[in-house]
Amino acid sequence: MGTPEFAVPSLKALAGCGQIAVDAVITQPDKPRGRGMKIEPSPVKKTSEELQIPVYQPIKLTPESLSTLLSSLPRLDFIFVVAYGKKIPKWLLETPKYGCINLHPSLLPKYRGGAPIQRAIFNGDRETGVTTMYLDEGWDTGDIILQETVPIPSEADWGILSNMLAHRGADLLVQTVIQILAGVAPRIKQDESKATHEPLLSPEDEWIDWSQPAEFIQNRIRGLSPEPAAKTWFRGNLLKIIRASLVPSLSPPSSAGKILSSDKKGILVGTGTCAISLDLVKPHGKKTMSGTDFRNGHRVEVGEVFYTDHPNVVDGSQ
Repeated sequence: MGTPEFAVPSLKALAGCGQIAVDAVITQPDKPRGRGMKIEPSPVKKTSEELQIPVYQPIKLTPESLSTLLSSLPRLDFIFVVAYGKKIPKWLLETPKYGCINLHPSLLPKYRGGAPIQRAIFNGDRETGVTTMYLDEGWDTGDIILQETVPIPSEADWGILSNMLAHRGADLLVQTVIQILAGVAPRIKQDESKATHEPLLSPEDEWIDWSQPAEFIQNRIRGLSPEPAAKTWFRGNLLKIIRASLVPSLSPPSSAGKILSSDKKGILVGTGTCAISLDLVKPHGKKTMSGTDFRNGHRVEVGEVFYTDHPNVVDGSQ
């Protein structure tokens, strides 16, 4: 059971594991995706079709919606859940012989919830990891089976780290299967005193607050890149910041959001501490470009300002 690109390496790894047979895949219904909002299948559905594994897309996880699937299987030893997108009901948790096995991209009990990779980057963590666990009725509260720590490269954004964890997690999931079938898999209760729960990202999380410290802003940009991307307003138009770097030597007072330098080297913007260089940006409706190309194409001037809110809201005009 899985839906986004993050779940694809796990599906491929399980399909290639000689000790099990993947008889079916459950994924979310096809949805509008991309700039054109065309109805598209999920990455897991596309991969399942390539692997010639039957795909089911129930709107709700009820005994009635899955009766045909469950009755067609000779036996159900495992259900693997990787970023499926919905909570698994109790009746389904109790169906497979060895339980529902989940892959979660954090070192549980830290970062329970739906945005563990982004939150780890937002918080400037130096390491994170992947966890396999037995699903229960709570949110990421089940007993831990295996864990692996993964260092976070200093320049890694959400896209890079997500890909790293997806592949490391796929390997860990196969190890988990092997250990469970061999009867040697551990089962470790989570320490509730160390648990943290992070909610899904909200639209407000995507906007850059230029009054925050530069490192906070850079981490926010990294955690949202490449999509949905950190956002700001410039000349009344939406601008996405894809990558930025710190310029510790430049930290004038009261310069949050103000352009401090605009030359052939690019654009430097003030924050609550030091300056930030805009390395990659994406103007609304256009392709990603370097900060230098954006500066040249828009003739960006020193003293202009990036806003968190639309300028009409900031200055009170309409």
